Amino acid sequence: MIQERADLIIVKEREIPVVAGKVDIFELKYFDDNPRILSIVSSLPKPVTQSMVEEKLWEVDYVRELFQIIKKDGGLVEPVLLRGNEVIEGNCRLRCYRQLYQRAAENEKGKWREIPSRALPKDTTDEEVASILGTLHIHGKQRWDPFETAGYIWSQTYKLNKTPEELAELFTMTKAEVERSINVYQLMKDYKVTDTKKFSYFDEYFKSATLVKLAKKDDALEKKVVDWVMEGRIPRAEDIRELGHILEDTKIAPKFRSGQLDFEEALQATYDRHPEHESTFYSRLEKAKKWLDKAPIAEIKQEIVADPHKRTKIKYFLKSVRDFAKTLDLEQKD
Repeated sequence: MIQERADLIIVKEREIPVVAGKVDIFELKYFDDNPRILSIVSSLPKPVTQSMVEEKLWEVDYVRELFQIIKKDGGLVEPVLLRGNEVIEGNCRLRCYRQLYQRAAENEKGKWREIPSRALPKDTTDEEVASILGTLHIHGKQRWDPFETAGYIWSQTYKLNKTPEELAELFTMTKAEVERSINVYQLMKDYKVTDTKKFSYFDEYFKSATLVKLAKKDDALEKKVVDWVMEGRIPRAEDIRELGHILEDTKIAPKFRSGQLDFEEALQATYDRHPEHESTFYSRLEKAKKWLDKAPIAEIKQEIVADPHKRTKIKYFLKSVRDFAKTLDLEQKD
């Protein structure tokens, strides 16, 4: 995490001086590791030029909205952050300034030719830059969206040659969060999923221990899940949480996979066959049964002989079960 003072940024206990000023907008370069730039670069033919990035940036709705705000305000509230001639933070602001310069009357171009900036020393390391951006955009007020955050973490895995544990420490995240971000971004990259709104679907996929377990047995499952999401067969991201229940049911899964049942129909059929998946009561009942099935009988026998209180607890439990069965009129059935 970083701390700031008027002329210093403190990163990992190192005081990094920051110089405020203004810089010619045409002397600056867009920063390849910026998540928006990264997503643009990945969609462009190689080699990617700065002019190609600039053209694609102007197609982003957020940049056009920011353009109107900067134009109305007459300048920036927050200067861009530089290392050398690279815009480490503020690439969209730079794009807006260049557009404002192009559109300005000749006698007003000077107003937009130079952009307010804060410059880091040229020897600021990539790891220090990553820490700064992580603080600003992963935990700070100017947060990247989940897809952008995942893209940045994914890129730093290769650029910094860091393990998930090391990245977790750098970005003040858990190892599980880092690994999931990398996995989701890689999946979307592998299957060329460009709709960033689908990120939450695949995030839920990697959160599901059931689906991850099933995918280890079925190499085609990951691709199938991507297809189902992109085809709209899974209505909402949170529905991914229930997909594992459908796929685990050997009778319902084939009908869903073939399209014979849609998601809602398959889910309801699964609930009908396995009510413990739908109800908290039945879910807890199922867990209690599994726990009893695995209970260490020999150990418990010794304990209830040595400790009468434990024996009494088990007897009360059994009485509660018998009373419950009697109330539901189950004692003489099944």
